[in-house]
Amino acid sequence: MFLIDNHSDPHIPETHFKDPHVLQYLPDRHVRRLDDGHEYNVIKVMYEPDELAMQLTDLGWTADIKATRWFLFGTAHPR
Repeated sequence: MFLIDNHSDPHIPETHFKDPHVLQYLPDRHVRRLDDGHEYNVIKVMYEPDELAMQLTDLGWTADIKATRWFLFGTAHPR
């Protein structure tokens, strides 16, 4: 599989960069409002690359996970 998701740079406080659709940042989720006014809770687990790779390994996968300042991405396949 290929995966990609947001990545929070631990060296930059989130207060510097805000998503205009996020109403509330919580440790495990974001409350977002769409343009049509609907609000949703989005579960967010912000992994570091090694942490996610280890969890996938523990589940029987081989993973190569990397990160940029803004994105976490990589590949994984079952062993």
